[in-house]
Amino acid sequence: MIPVEHRFDAIYEESIRSYGPAAYLASLIKQHSARLQGLRALQHCYMTSISNEYTTVKQIPDYKTALDKFALHLRDEAERYVLTTHVNSDGDAIGSQLALYHVLRRNGKQVLMINPSPVPENMMFLRDADRIRVVDESRDAAEIRGADRIVVLDVNSPRRLPGLEPHIINSSAHKVVIDHHLDPTDFADDYLVNTDAVATSEILCDLFARMNVSLEEPEAAALYTAIMTDSGNFRFPRVDAALHRRIADLIEAGASPFEMYEQVYNQGSLERTRLLGRALAGIELYHAGRVGVMRVTAAMNGDNYPDGSMTEGFVNEILALRGVVIGALITERDGEIKLSIRSKGRRPINELAAMFDGGGHMNAAGGHVIGGAIDDVAADFVERSAAYVHERAASV
Repeated sequence: MIPVEHRFDAIYEESIRSYGPAAYLASLIKQHSARLQGLRALQHCYMTSISNEYTTVKQIPDYKTALDKFALHLRDEAERYVLTTHVNSDGDAIGSQLALYHVLRRNGKQVLMINPSPVPENMMFLRDADRIRVVDESRDAAEIRGADRIVVLDVNSPRRLPGLEPHIINSSAHKVVIDHHLDPTDFADDYLVNTDAVATSEILCDLFARMNVSLEEPEAAALYTAIMTDSGNFRFPRVDAALHRRIADLIEAGASPFEMYEQVYNQGSLERTRLLGRALAGIELYHAGRVGVMRVTAAMNGDNYPDGSMTEGFVNEILALRGVVIGALITERDGEIKLSIRSKGRRPINELAAMFDGGGHMNAAGGHVIGGAIDDVAADFVERSAAYVHERAASV
């Protein structure tokens, strides 16, 4: 039994019902530092119980068969769609969501886009990005539960859909996951998953081709932006000739490489540039210069950009250092410590991220820790990263 002195009276019980136990415990951690260790242990037990609800890993269906099935789904009698993606969404998440929105709308479907968190500022230039709602359970619960089909994009666990999770799970809608991450959890009816794809948006390119969709500028721009951001500007190992041919199709359909790059990467503020300078000055190297760690504390970031958009892309600067094969940006905000991790070669940092309640891909992953000190989390990461410095043997 974990010793927790705090009394769960009617007010606190109402808080749990309104915001969920995980959010409530996070608020307690911020308010009651003297009980930090006990509360962190309690939250860990709660999150473990939640994760256990989704422990059954779906056997990924054959990709080509799933494409055929989904192409039929998107033209069937289902009329009311809800599209969603993960909290703290990135370019691939938003671009994929908007591309599917445009195609469904042209096919006469009623489509709502509802997300756990706001659209990043540098994605607002995409057509109809302003139509994406941040979930309001009092407003949106009935819409989610009454949908004919719910499509979850670029995420494979309901745990990353705060505010939507219970309503999606309890909805009678046909639930679909379209994603490129490893180890999908068993909560949907159908899965269109390709873990070899560089981005979820690449899967949508395949799906639209299977549907014989004639791409127009809005979805072409959204797909180009999504692939550009999730492929590290077309430089990650999975970028190949086939992907570049898809990119050529998107450009022919109206996507402008110059505009997309300009809007996503060249709209930074002086404030962000100064923050980057402070973060770069604090980079520390470990394990004979093979692991680099950058910290951004709450004091450095202030109250600006709580969604993390201010530090987007910072982690890539670490891997630009000669000899560094694993880089981690560790950010302190809103009672949480966030980790954004990158690697080179066959170094499966998704396994490393899983130790921090996260996941991702072999070379790009993330995690988080509720409460605690940023320096403690950094020390823990450095210690655990030692096992991933050397490349893994290629699978036969």
